[in-house]
Amino acid sequence: MAINMKEWGMVPYPSKGVQVPTYGINRWWGDSFEQLGRGIAAAGKGVAEMEQAREQVSTAGDLAGFYGRLQDAVAEAGEELRERGNVKDWDYAWNAACAPLVQDALREVPYESREAARSLAAAYTAAASLEQRRDTELERISTARQQWQQQLDDAVQNGDAEQAALWLERGRGVFVPDSGMEEARERTQSGAELSQWRQRLQSEPMHALAEMKGPNAALPRRAEDRSSLEQDARDTRDMQETEAAEQMSNDILNNREPLPEWVLEAHEAGVISDEQANAAAQPQRRMTPEQRCQWMRRMDETPVENAAALRLDICTAPHPMEERRELLRQMQETQSLPAEERQQLSRRLWSMYRAGNFGTPGDAPACRRLAELQQNAHSLLAAGNEKALSAWLAERGSEGGKWVCHQA
Repeated sequence: MAINMKEWGMVPYPSKGVQVPTYGINRWWGDSFEQLGRGIAAAGKGVAEMEQAREQVSTAGDLAGFYGRLQDAVAEAGEELRERGNVKDWDYAWNAACAPLVQDALREVPYESREAARSLAAAYTAAASLEQRRDTELERISTARQQWQQQLDDAVQNGDAEQAALWLERGRGVFVPDSGMEEARERTQSGAELSQWRQRLQSEPMHALAEMKGPNAALPRRAEDRSSLEQDARDTRDMQETEAAEQMSNDILNNREPLPEWVLEAHEAGVISDEQANAAAQPQRRMTPEQRCQWMRRMDETPVENAAALRLDICTAPHPMEERRELLRQMQETQSLPAEERQQLSRRLWSMYRAGNFGTPGDAPACRRLAELQQNAHSLLAAGNEKALSAWLAERGSEGGKWVCHQA
């Protein structure tokens, strides 16, 4: 029968056959599914192949769900063994903890997928057992190291060099390699010596400071520990200086001379300087007018942070007790005035004094006039009237014309 070519061209093309999409399947199972899909698409073997593909995809879904249960079972078994602590027979304990959980999970897998699930469980639990055992051992070792380190640190902090050396030796080859023992021993010994000194600086600061100055003092071996101890000693000495100044001032204000033995102890500790100790040992003599003015100047111009040293200077000065007591009371009043203003005011008055405004510097009348003006300046400064204080200073500057100085 003849075929009209025009009619043939109007007939639709034959279909390309059945195509099974394979994208989107879990990569874990993806390669095999893609091969299966390509085989079905290429060969077009019909319903039997399609049924086989459906069964394999279903098995993959069963195993994916089982894998999640398996992960939970392994995590639960590992937590149980960690709570037990030191497990002697790990394999036995792991099987006892993990097997019942795996069996429970297997019961939920369809029969046709159970053999594959059992194989997956055997491989996964074996690998998980090794990983959990490794983590447990590392945790146990880490705990043991922390406990050992804590014991070692406690011995060092307590200054117990012997106990620290014992703990260090117990860690040899375990937590400290043989090659590092010498350095660790020196660090431990030096740290214990530093702790010993710190304890003594707390409990008996004067004796500790005095002993540290001695030639045979057993100072820490390591440079950084010695530097730390030196800073601690400076801080302790500053605190002791403040306490010594307070104690000596209270004694003098209450008409009691500081004990010579205590002054000697403070000197040996470095709390009282050589100059102060020498001044305290000199015979007492009354202040001259110029010395009184110099003390007033120091009170006015000494910063607050150096007040303790100035009080010690007054307490150890070779003046009668009543004069030292007067100076200490004057210092209490002076320290209550604004620091910057009294410093500037003192410098202005001393500049006028050296210029001869109050008479020849060093002469008794000039010194007495300066002492009087220092007292007046304190009163004006305490009143807080800046205008009156400025006018008063201007008037003092014109006093120079009242004096005639003769030179021999």
